[in-house]
Amino acid sequence: MKKYLELLTCLFVILAFLATGTVCHAEAKNPGSREENRMHPSQPALQVPVSRQLLSLLWQGPHGTPSYLLSIRQEDGRLYLKRQHGQEVCAHYVHPGLLARLENIMQQHRLEQWHDNSPVKENCKFDLLLWFDHSQTMQIRIREDEDIPPGFARARDELLLALEEALAPSTSSGKLSVTTLYEFSFRTLAMLPGPNIVLYERLDSNGPVFVLQRRYMGSTRDQWQEAIVDADFLSSMESLLHRYNVQGWDGFDGRPFLRVDDGKSFDLSIRFQNGTRVEAMGYAKFPRGFSDFEKELYHLVTTAFGDP
Repeated sequence: MKKYLELLTCLFVILAFLATGTVCHAEAKNPGSREENRMHPSQPALQVPVSRQLLSLLWQGPHGTPSYLLSIRQEDGRLYLKRQHGQEVCAHYVHPGLLARLENIMQQHRLEQWHDNSPVKENCKFDLLLWFDHSQTMQIRIREDEDIPPGFARARDELLLALEEALAPSTSSGKLSVTTLYEFSFRTLAMLPGPNIVLYERLDSNGPVFVLQRRYMGSTRDQWQEAIVDADFLSSMESLLHRYNVQGWDGFDGRPFLRVDDGKSFDLSIRFQNGTRVEAMGYAKFPRGFSDFEKELYHLVTTAFGDP
């Protein structure tokens, strides 16, 4: 009798094991399995839009219409917009508010719905390419023989209007006549680095202005500060460059004969309205008068920002 009970117990154990395996196998194949039901609630989180930053934009319309190229300098956030219509080229730094306007257009009209993963098409009616950070891209391409997607025409018109209005002040205001400068950039690296300094001409809604930027790297003030400067500042800046013959520094690439650890370095870049440039750099070796030039430059910039 005892042997029969042992055999029955073994039989029940085997049947229970087989039944468990059958249930597990069925759950693995069943779309409504517990594992899928557990994963399902997390799926909507994958569809939440990821925060993005537009880095560049390229628009090419039909033959005979303007093309636009917008690029964003990641190191200081400056926006550079170029329009080309045949041989005519108009290119300026523009107000950063253009980014918010473009993002609003993209969200309002849901441009992602027209994203096209197909290869480059020939004979395009228009070609819109956008590059974002985190390696995200968006491209919308329509051939000449294709119809414009319903609803996209308005988005296209608003997009082109935003780009055109960002450049519109250039047609009436022209260049600022108070200075020969167009762009200035200076930075040093050392144990106690000075601020990165940028001065450039930008198109705002009322015409061109000169923007002074300052940034202290690696400190609690590691953010770009901005100020619109006047003619007096620009005149003082030109006098400073002339006094130290900074244009004569072009091509300077100073390096010590012997190795120097933790030495100070600098980078200088200047662009003038007539297109001429000054490029200079050095490590533990500097142009004549560099130290005094640096001190006067920092004092001039500090005064412009109204620091005590």
